[in-house]
Amino acid sequence: MRLRTLSKTAKNQRVLGGQGIPQKFHTIGKPSQTPGSTMNRARFAAAPRSAFSPFWIALVLLMAILSLASVSLSAESASNYYKRGEAAEAAENYDVAFDNYQKAAQMAPKDLRYRTALVRVQLSATTLHVSKGRTLEQAGDDQGALGEFLHALEIDPSNDAAQQEIAKIRAREAQAPPPAPESPPEMAGVQQEIDSIGAPINLR
Repeated sequence: MRLRTLSKTAKNQRVLGGQGIPQKFHTIGKPSQTPGSTMNRARFAAAPRSAFSPFWIALVLLMAILSLASVSLSAESASNYYKRGEAAEAAENYDVAFDNYQKAAQMAPKDLRYRTALVRVQLSATTLHVSKGRTLEQAGDDQGALGEFLHALEIDPSNDAAQQEIAKIRAREAQAPPPAPESPPEMAGVQQEIDSIGAPINLR
């Protein structure tokens, strides 16, 4: 009977880890560790930062804000040029109106208002310069007329009236005889003396 009791006691001691305390109580107060936890922490530490980190998100937002600000400034400048063009057109200053409308259309090419105003004032400006050129041509000022026609052609390279007037003036200049060379002052004085001598006396 005593031997059976001793054997049970020894068996219990082996079950309790030889100290009379269950082995599961030896882990109280220690952090639980799972297999591979040290490797997982090392892997997370070595992993690169995500592409969606706060730094990259802030950078993308900043670029978007700058882009929108640039578009807003461009639209504002185009609107200012358009207003200047309207004022110049109302004053019948078609050259200034054309320049401002052209700048507005270049800055905002998709805006139909700017393109329509540009075409409208382009026709007015070319018509005005062609009319001025014809007036100068009738007055005998071919060079002044040619300047007006060339200006009209700069505004509208496809203007047929300006092209025809320019061709007419240049053809007339090509047919004109070259100007006579001017005599030097010395020769002019000698010629005057010769002309001042009367006809020779006829002897009987």
